[in-house]
Amino acid sequence: RRELRSLYYPKSERVLRVLLNHPGRVWTLQDLAATAGVSIGLVHKVKERLLGHEWVAQDTAGLRMVAPMEVLDRWAENYRFAQNAASAYYSLDVRGTEDALAAVCAELGIRYALTQFSGAERIAPYVRYHRASAYVSAKHEEVAERLGLRAVSSGANVLLLQPYDEGVYYAARAAGGSMVVSPVQLYLDLLSSPARGAEAAAHLRRQEIEPAWT
Repeated sequence: RRELRSLYYPKSERVLRVLLNHPGRVWTLQDLAATAGVSIGLVHKVKERLLGHEWVAQDTAGLRMVAPMEVLDRWAENYRFAQNAASAYYSLDVRGTEDALAAVCAELGIRYALTQFSGAERIAPYVRYHRASAYVSAKHEEVAERLGLRAVSSGANVLLLQPYDEGVYYAARAAGGSMVVSPVQLYLDLLSSPARGAEAAAHLRRQEIEPAWT
């Protein structure tokens, strides 16, 4: 159990994101380390744990994922959305706030990406929602001021999230005029969402994730 838990430290999770977002690719340890932004030593440790569970296979060509669905399921069981520090705000126009966030972050030179229902709406819409969620790497107060948001202790409908690790941005893509986290990251975050988050995650998995793995 201790060895398995070590797969879910932030740097180890970077390796999982790369493998899950490119499930058909064969990787050398050097390429995997460079893409994930971690050391080869860490990649070797992650590889040994994955091999021990028969979730990956290795031959002379390199390392490849063979059980991505099981890897994602086990990660989801161990994922903690609460690792991200959230700044809570209220907006009169949730969708307008999401649309304006791109311009504000570009002006301030800040990395951002929509997640939870905000991201799902642009990739695999499924349920109506009333709360925006976005990773924003810095200057939450300045971003909120420019967006006209009001800080609140209850009744928030906008969450600006300080990512627990920059790996959450891996494979983020433009969709609907905004940057959205990868489907893998979005799936994990949706499962942590109240009010039908699990349903939205299941829909995203059927529509976006599993077709890429078959």
